[in-house]
Formats: sequence, C-alpha cells, structure tokens
Amino acid sequence: MITPALSTTSTRPAVSAPRTTAAVQAAPGAATRHRHPSAMDGIESSLTDTADRKDIDVGGLKRVRGQRWDSIRFGPSAYGIERLEVYLSTCAFEPHRHDTYAIGMTTAGIQTFHYRGSRHTCLPGQLHVLHPDVAHDGAAGTDTGFGYRMLYIPPELVREALSGRALPFVDDPIQPLGPAAGRVASLLSDIDEPINEVSSTEIAVAVADGLVSMSGCPERRPAAINVRAVELARDYLAAHAREQTSASVLERIAGTDRFTIARHFRWAFGTSPDRYRTSRRVALARAAIESGQSLAEAASEAGFADQSHMTRQFKRTYGLTPGRWRAITGNSSRTTGASTPRQ
Repeated sequence: MITPALSTTSTRPAVSAPRTTAAVQAAPGAATRHRHPSAMDGIESSLTDTADRKDIDVGGLKRVRGQRWDSIRFGPSAYGIERLEVYLSTCAFEPHRHDTYAIGMTTAGIQTFHYRGSRHTCLPGQLHVLHPDVAHDGAAGTDTGFGYRMLYIPPELVREALSGRALPFVDDPIQPLGPAAGRVASLLSDIDEPINEVSSTEIAVAVADGLVSMSGCPERRPAAINVRAVELARDYLAAHAREQTSASVLERIAGTDRFTIARHFRWAFGTSPDRYRTSRRVALARAAIESGQSLAEAASEAGFADQSHMTRQFKRTYGLTPGRWRAITGNSSRTTGASTPRQ
C-alpha cells in the first residue's frame, strides 16, 4: 500500500493516515516517538512547516497558539484490522490510497477531502467511507484543525463476512449517523479495546452489513434465527467467560460458521458474542470485588488482561469505576449492617 504524504499547508484537505502500529505525538522540544523502523517514513519524508516551507521532522511539528498538538495515535490491531485517532491543525495529507476500506468519523472541527473527482466536507458526528485503492487527500476545513477516528479493514475480510458476495460500494462517502452508519461508528467508540478472534468477526459483520445498507442494496436476512446455534454459543461463553474462546471453538459448539453466529447472536440476544462474554466477566469481577478481593485480584479472577482493561469494561457496564463501586457498595453494606437490629 502507499502511505500518505503529509504537508503542512492548511488549504490542502486531509482524511486518513497510513495503516501502521506506530504512535506519533507532536510535542514541545524534543518529541517522544514510538515507531516501527519504517512505518512512518512515508509521512516524515513529506512533512513541511507552514511558516517557512522548510522540511521538518514529525517531532518538530509547531503548535499554533491556542490549538492542540498534532497527533496520530493507534489502538491495538489484529487480524488485519487497525484503528487510529488523529488530530491535525498544522499539516495535511497529500493524495494517497489504501489497500483497505477506511471508515472514519469526524470528532472535532471540519475536515475536507477530494475523493472521486469531488471535494467533500465531513462534520463532527458524520461518517466517511473510503473504498480500497481510491485516491483521496484531505485537511482541516478551518484554521482550528480537526480530529477523527478511523477503522481500516481488509476487503477480503468484508467479502468473507458476505459469504463471497461482491464488495459493496457506497457512492456517497459522507454518511449521516442513521442505523447502518451508527452501528459502524460504534466500532470506533473505544480504539484501545484489544481485538480478538471473536470480536474481529463481529467487526467484519458490522462493517459488511453496514456497507451493504449504505450502498442502497437490500440486506438479506433469514426468516428465522438459528436459536439452537446461538443458545449453544451463549451457554458455552457463559460457562467459559474467563477464557479467550476462539471463533473456531464457537463454530464447533454451535455447528455453523462464525459470521452466522455473530449475526444471529445479535438478532437473538441484542448483543454480540464478545460483548456477552465481557458482560459475564464484569459480573464475575463485581462479585469478586464485593467479596473483598483487591481490584487486581478481581481482574485476574474474571479473566481480564489487566486491571485497566477491567476498569474500562466495568465503567462501561455500570457507569462507575470498580474502585468507586467498591466504596459505594461498601458504605451501603456498613450502613445497612448498622441499621439492622439483631435478631
């Protein structure tokens, strides 16, 4: 794939960054950078300063007074799926293309880009869909910069989720957050969440079905849900919530393919298999916390990768951090105990 070239002209539009696992953060003085030896070379080689047009290194990005630092931050990637969060005010992406679908949502400011012969504007809360091997550029639509989150997914994974059907094409790259676009946008709500085999399948299904719907083609939904298959999958996940069950294991348990499991599970239970498993883990963690275990012990007991992973999921489920939950429920227990007369 061709990595995008960055320039610091504020008039050239910018949209998507390269697929890589590097993290770049512009900062005062000497920059802090963690990068693959060659991952960001395509960006760094074309980065120029707006003021004097001299080539500068990514670490030398200059801050405009009152604006945030330019940054590109990548979340965990796996199975060909990558996610990133970008904020730019001093530079722009020159024309480039990707070998994947690039689907993003503007989070701040206004971004503009040229795509398929037209100039487009994407506002906060809108989704933009860029197809594989289609050239685009982009930048901030105003002097205050813009931010966005992006998901990159291989076309072969989308095609597999569609049982080999032709890849859908979304004619309008700017999509409002209707049901189809909203489901895809939800995949960008937490780019720090690790991607496992089961969740990668769910991402592929959500993107594939969303693209089909946004392309205007009718979705093919079966008349009946394979209840037996998804109940078998659910029961197994509940019994093995602490384990990192693979998609291949669920296929064997349910007797059907992973993409059917992902679709029918949501239709039957209103959630995804991976999210259901996470909910069971959160319940285990809550029980462990309320029994007096430390937060680190509770995270390990419930099968989370670490305490921070548990904290994110616990807060997403209950609206409170585990520590706050423990403090409140502990106070409630003491109050209840103090006010309850002895028998």
